[in-house]
Amino acid sequence: MKATAPTLSEHLLAEAKRFRGYPGLAGRGRINKAVTAAWDQKALPSSSRSLEWIMPKGQSFQASTSFLNEYYSKHLLAEIPGIVTRASALQPLESARRVPRQVNVYLEQATRSFVAGLWDGAVALSRACLEDALEDRIGEYLGHQKRDLRDWIGEAERNRLMTVDQVSRARVIQDLGNAILHERSGTEAEARESVEALRELLCQLYR
Repeated sequence: MKATAPTLSEHLLAEAKRFRGYPGLAGRGRINKAVTAAWDQKALPSSSRSLEWIMPKGQSFQASTSFLNEYYSKHLLAEIPGIVTRASALQPLESARRVPRQVNVYLEQATRSFVAGLWDGAVALSRACLEDALEDRIGEYLGHQKRDLRDWIGEAERNRLMTVDQVSRARVIQDLGNAILHERSGTEAEARESVEALRELLCQLYR
């Protein structure tokens, strides 16, 4: 098979768009572009929406495995260039200290959410990760106890256990997390800001 695009994902997506209702081939010979576009942009996404949202009564349906397979295959192939760009912008983190498992789990999930384009998840999980990291590191000085993120940041600031820059970055994560959890959806820029601030803070807290 001759390559038709500069990257593997773009090549595979171009090939996938020839198919509609796989294993049936869309338009053997002549492809109806309007019908294919409607299929890819309206019909297939509805199978995902029926699973992910609470739909108005009578508007949901149980999609077949083949329907879901085609939707997610095309959807994920289309997302790969953005995923690669976001992943390439991140640098590996290292620490000589022991990092608690839960901090790493939250960091992993926040990072994966950002890379996958799930902005709200990236922001909310960055907030959760920072809260656990501060409980671990600042708790060494103030005692390990259950506090919310605002309290940990405030105590760290009052006791000069974080620099002014660290406190500022922590407030960004806190404020964005609160907004996303209680007020509105986040943006790509906000998710990037939260994840980058989190990773920088973790480098400083666990250096």
